Order: sequence, then C-alpha cells, then structure tokens
Amino acid sequence: MSGALDGSRSEQSAPYASLLTYNREMALSLPAPEEDFALAESSLSLSSIKRLEKAGVVRRLERERVTDNGGQDYLRWRWETTEPAYEWIQRHFDTDAPECPGEERHSTGVRCLEPQERYACSNEDCTETFGPETARELIGR
Repeated sequence: MSGALDGSRSEQSAPYASLLTYNREMALSLPAPEEDFALAESSLSLSSIKRLEKAGVVRRLERERVTDNGGQDYLRWRWETTEPAYEWIQRHFDTDAPECPGEERHSTGVRCLEPQERYACSNEDCTETFGPETARELIGR
C-alpha cells in the first residue's frame, strides 16, 4: 500500500485522494473489498464507476450472466473496491460527520463560491450556502 497512515502529505497525494475527498457520499457508498458488486446493485452511475476505476478505487473482476425481468440474458461486470482505497476512506471520513446543512441533503462535496467567504454543497439540487467552518467539517479537515 502506498502512502503513510498518519495523514501525511504522501497519503494526501494518493491518486484517488482528491476524487474521494470531494465526493464523500460516493466514497462512503463503496462496499468493503471482500464484497464484490455489480453496478446495478450500487448507487453509482456508469460515469462514476469509470472515474473510480481510472483512479484505482475500484477494479473489474469478471463478467457474469444474468437474466432481467423480461427474461433476457445479458452480461455484466462484477467490481470490487481496492484495499488501499477502502482503507483511505475509512481513515479520512467520519461517518458521523455533519452533512450538508440543506434540508435532507447529503453532501457530495464542497464547491467554493467566494474564497474564505461562501461555499455550497456540490450536489446540484442543493441551494444551501455556508461558511468556511462548515465547509471544512464537510470535507473532514
């Protein structure tokens, strides 16, 4: 496993650190490495799984043949979370950390509207804004 376990600069520069830091909900939705999954069994989109694969967070395992409700057979990939990425997620995200202050919103990251002044959740449906302290809490810094 690359990177230190103490939150040092080398750990923060893991290839997936930025992607996961700013996509907390996506990161926390990933199952443990020993629990493989199909895309349809997760809350991830195809574009998300491709971003995660490119960053080394998940990897494809094998294809499986399944039958849909209409009786049609098709092939789909099984995926797994990589051990280093899963350990990184466990160290960097407090599952009890505050969520976006928007009503019934889950933060998917934080975007800056005015540096050191005003921030917003990166969830496109959320219109709530907040200050730098809440932004730091949401990204776990």
